[in-house]
Amino acid sequence: MSKSPLFLTRFSLWPATLAVAFGLVSASSVSATHKSRAHHLFPRYHVYLFRGLVPMMSSGMVDMATALQKLGISASVHNQSDWHQVADKIVAGYRRGNVQNIIVVGYSAGAAAATNMAARLGDRGVPVKLAITLDPVWSISAPGHVDRYVNYYSSFGGRSVKRSRQFRGSLQNVDMRGVHGLWHLNFDNNKVVQRNVIRDIRAVIYGNHRAASPATILVSGLGVSGLGRDPAP
Repeated sequence: MSKSPLFLTRFSLWPATLAVAFGLVSASSVSATHKSRAHHLFPRYHVYLFRGLVPMMSSGMVDMATALQKLGISASVHNQSDWHQVADKIVAGYRRGNVQNIIVVGYSAGAAAATNMAARLGDRGVPVKLAITLDPVWSISAPGHVDRYVNYYSSFGGRSVKRSRQFRGSLQNVDMRGVHGLWHLNFDNNKVVQRNVIRDIRAVIYGNHRAASPATILVSGLGVSGLGRDPAP
């Protein structure tokens, strides 16, 4: 019996879907159609997103990377264990002048990976424009050479981020415990979290973030008090 074109199309998508779920490829590999547009709009910016300990449970990082690419912002997703190799590639690209503005995002164990990579980049003379961590599971200190650090976490189990002695940038800890239905295992998939991560990234790229915003914010319900609106493109 012959298969319909719709059946064949859905069947052909399964390898790519499973590859992303299990962390075999990055979101940028699957969403290549948006990557050329991203390089065209913001050629010197790149967002590096790090999954949690179990890649298949970090699908929200792929969703955010795809959303950023659709906005013309170059983004890629990586396993938390790969931060050393990613850092080496960033340093090489920075020295060649390919990418000058680095943004890192990490969820759960990936929060430590993103922070460790930011520290490694700083040691090698590569500044990080923005670091965002999502519900870290270990104690983290914001490293030096990061302009702005935002930590979205739940005080019911997540960790706030402290300043290291080298850190001179802006640090915010945003407690999301008031968001209905939010817990650690769905943190990166939560639409409130995703909306604010993308907004923070856009604000840095468009040069419109608030440097004097409060250091600690409590989010209740679906509102995010005191964080402002999305910047105009």
